[in-house]
Order: sequence, then structure tokens, then C-alpha cells
Amino acid sequence: MLAGLGCNPPPVVVEPDAARVRRDAATDAANDTGPAVHCSRDDECDDGVFCNGAETCTAGVCAPGTSSCDDGIACTIDGCNVDSDVCTHVAPDMDGDGYGDADCLDRRGVPTGEDCDDTDVHRAPGNVEVCDAANLDEDCNLATRGNRDDDGDGFEDHLCCNPIPVGSLALNCGNDCDDGEDGVRPAAQELCDGVDNNCNAVIDEGCICTPGTTRPCPRAGECAAGVETCVDGRAYSDCSIAPIAETCNGLDDNCNGLIDEMQTVTCYRDFDEDTFPDDGDPVAVCPDPARPSVGSCPRLTTNVAPAPGVTDCCDFDPRAHPGQTSFFSSVNTCGGFDFDCDGVETIGLTAEQSGINCSAASLSEARCTAADMAVGAAPGFWSEEGPPPCGVSSLWLADCRWLIGGVEAPVDTCFPVPSSRIQRCR
Repeated sequence: MLAGLGCNPPPVVVEPDAARVRRDAATDAANDTGPAVHCSRDDECDDGVFCNGAETCTAGVCAPGTSSCDDGIACTIDGCNVDSDVCTHVAPDMDGDGYGDADCLDRRGVPTGEDCDDTDVHRAPGNVEVCDAANLDEDCNLATRGNRDDDGDGFEDHLCCNPIPVGSLALNCGNDCDDGEDGVRPAAQELCDGVDNNCNAVIDEGCICTPGTTRPCPRAGECAAGVETCVDGRAYSDCSIAPIAETCNGLDDNCNGLIDEMQTVTCYRDFDEDTFPDDGDPVAVCPDPARPSVGSCPRLTTNVAPAPGVTDCCDFDPRAHPGQTSFFSSVNTCGGFDFDCDGVETIGLTAEQSGINCSAASLSEARCTAADMAVGAAPGFWSEEGPPPCGVSSLWLADCRWLIGGVEAPVDTCFPVPSSRIQRCR
């Protein structure tokens, strides 16, 4: 036995290992255990284990460290990696799919996990995204929707969706509005067929009609009886009845809303066709080239305008008109004898005598014959007092006859022979 050595071994001097000194031991979570160790410095107490906190030399005795790997975030699972000498803080994985809950956020609001639904083992990063009616985000990637393109037009079915954000009513969906028809897709040409061909949520934009359908021609006149046909949905064809040059026929041939424009002549009523107008308003009528003498005005009209001294006073009798010089024994169709339209009825045969009478002839046949010839050449005269009214019959003396005495006369004589005549007027 060596001198100076008792039965008790010398105190163990703990040599600190600089490599094992932990400067951040305040975050350790483990607790030290074991007999007290005498010391003079903190580094003499370091047991080399990070997870149980930094040991200290307190009153000459090594005191255990206080482990503190708690990050203060309630949802994280705190731990300590002995081999790496670090605290660990991981999101919970309640569904056991190997991915922590993305709803567990750190102090900056950043998810500590990647699992978009920690209650469903079928929803986690790495799962195959499926296009389903429930709009589930199987791979926790909102940008993927299942990649269904049944019609092979390069656009994903609009029924494949993911909610944005998760749990909201807003959806991120494919943009092919009909995945069973390759002609229906974004950027396709919009056809006028009642289908949203370009998937912009508008049907037949720019279309005004359905190809092949018809509508009444929107023009006036004869064209209105025609139809227009929708060509490609964006325009109509010309009207099936085209306008033609306007002719005077009572129709709007050129379909401009006017009838017989620039084709008519201005005429006035002339029912008896004596060229003298009635006192009515002018009328626009189609010309009659066969009647140039009255400005091509058709029958029952004239081109002469009503005016004083021109207007017909009885437009139903061609004998009655201004300037008439003839006398008539019967009334006109208007019931009067004013045939020259001067406002009065002028008699034609007056009471004026010729100056020759049969009784003044000598009692010889020769002289009677001479008197008869003279009377016949003269106007004659009425045998009654004054002329009769217009249209009334009376005796008119205009003949001398030699009568041999006998039954009619006692002696030979020159006898006036009256004739019945009707008073003529105008």
C-alpha cells in the first residue's frame, strides 16, 4: 500500500471534455440522476448528455440540469435526439400515415407538417390523386385534380376538383366543360349550336340565330312576304323576295316603304270624261299612256285643275260643262238645264218672230209657197204668248201651206201650219 493512501480511494476528478460542453443546455428536457459529485466549476459537472440539460456546480456540488425542449406550441410533439444533441418538435400524425398534421403551425404560422387531413390515412403527400365526386385532395396538392381527360383533347375534366382552400366552397377544377366531346374545350371555336364550345360559361356568344332557321324579311313592301335564312349563326341571308324597280301598280316593289314613288301623275276627278274637272282634291294615280290629251291621266280623271270658269258644274253629264254652246231639251243628270255652268238656265228658242206670216201672203198658191220658204228659212216663232219653260212642248209656227177651199177652209187660202216643239235650254 502506498504511503499516504488510506482505505478510501482518492476523489475522482472529472476532467471536462470540451467537445461535450453544451452551451444551449437550458433547452434540455431530461433530468439528471445519481450521487452528488463535488466540484469547483460547472464544466466539472457535465455528464455529456444533452437531453437532460446543463449541469451546474452549486455550493461545491454538481447539481442536475433542467431539461427544456418544450417549444411552447401546444400542437407539436417535443423530443430530444440524444445522438444528435438536438431538441425535436414534430407535428402529430394521428392517422399514422407518416405525415404530420399540416394544421399544426409554428410561431410564424408555417405548417410543421404536410398532411392536409390528419384524420384520413388516404389523404397525404405521395398518394395518387383521384378525380372523384367528393372533390377530395388525396395527395395534399391542390394543383392536381386526377388528370382525367377522357376525350383526349388535352384538357382536364371540369368535374375533377379540389377545394381552395381545403374545406371551402371555392373549387379548383379542370377546364374541359365536356370531357366526352373533343370538340368542346377551352380555346375551341364557338359554334352557334346551343353548346358552350369554348368552355367560357357563355353559350353561342356572338351568335344571333340558329343555322338553318328562318325569320320574316324585315323589309317593307313586297319583300315583307319573304324570309331570311340563318347562315352560320352570325348572319342572315338576303331576303327570299328581292326588291325590284318600282313600277306604278299600287305596290311597294323596291321595298323602301313607299308605294309608286315617282311613278304617278297628278289628276282630278272627271267622271263624265269631258276633260272638265270636278271640284275635288287632286289624286296621284298611275298614268295611262293611251290618254296623252289629258296628261296621261287615266279614265274618269283629267289633268285640268279646278278653277273658276273651268270647274264642271255637273260631272256626271258630258253635255254639261263650262263653255257649252248647244241647247238641250231634256235635263242633265244633275236635274237642271244649266249646261254651260254659268249658274242660269238660258232658253234657246225665244218669242222673237221672223217678220213673215202666212196670213199676209196674197191669195195665190205661188205667193203662199214663197212665204213658206221664207218662214222655213227663218227661226220661226211660238204660237202662244211667250216661250214655254225649258223642256216644255208648245206650238212653233214655221210652215205655210196652200189650202184649197173645201172642208178645211171655205175658200182657197194660205194657212199657217204649227208644229210641236220642245223648248231647248243651256
